[in-house]
Amino acid sequence: MKFRLLLSIIVSAFACVLCACNEKKDVKLAVFDASLGEGYRTSVAAFDKAKEIGLDGVQVSRNYEAGKPYLTKEQIETLKRKSEETGLKIPSIVVGGLPVVGNPGAPEYIKAAIDAAKALGAKNVLVSFFGRDKLSDDNCKLVEAKFAPLVAQLKLVMPYAEKNGVQICMENTLSSDENNRVIDAVGSPNLKVYFDSFNIVYYGHEEVSSIEKLKGRIGEVHLKDKGHKLGSSLGSSKEMPKDFSACMAALKRIGYDGWYCFETHRFNYKKDDIADTLKYNIKLTKELAK
Repeated sequence: MKFRLLLSIIVSAFACVLCACNEKKDVKLAVFDASLGEGYRTSVAAFDKAKEIGLDGVQVSRNYEAGKPYLTKEQIETLKRKSEETGLKIPSIVVGGLPVVGNPGAPEYIKAAIDAAKALGAKNVLVSFFGRDKLSDDNCKLVEAKFAPLVAQLKLVMPYAEKNGVQICMENTLSSDENNRVIDAVGSPNLKVYFDSFNIVYYGHEEVSSIEKLKGRIGEVHLKDKGHKLGSSLGSSKEMPKDFSACMAALKRIGYDGWYCFETHRFNYKKDDIADTLKYNIKLTKELAK
């Protein structure tokens, strides 16, 4: 009797372990607030719109303005209340248009964004490097003169990010090898890459191999397609991404299990329906993430 009881306990325990190993986490989907249309950036209206569409979260963004705080205490509290009211999470916040290299005020501004992220329950701070602030030349190669100053600036920020449990995610024009070089030089586990399925091809890099080289170093993912509806570029070497399903498969293969955030590129809000586009993207992403 005791043996049968013991055997039954062992079998049950093994079955529970097996189920846990095979259990798949639900994919977590958010939207970049500004991608919802004019007037949604850093607005509580983004939460209502995102919930109506069927999303799980909102990525809050703000463009840098010299002399102004990243977010005021009042803005943080308003966003926090709306997040709680709608049940939508804030997986990340965006620092857009901030000159980092050569800007003495950049580290303190990023630290203020880290404070905001922590208050809002966001794990990631996206710091973008585009336009005048991009780190590569016209041939999509790292400008060597910017490497050491960038590393120096990030080293001033990362201890504060680590202390507060927040990741800094670089979204830039660099290759995976160049991003890995920056991360290695800074030497912080909280410095990651913000991977974008459109940008990687737009800036001259191969998507699948880039994902594989960034294993363990992708903090969060922007899902974006030149055709707006994900997969509309499928199989076409002229579009971006070249193969969306291959990107998703590669992300699964490297064990990425973070948030996917939808973003748009030059979306025509007068011609196309953003809600319809996002609902399509939600359905496809969930199918490919299974």
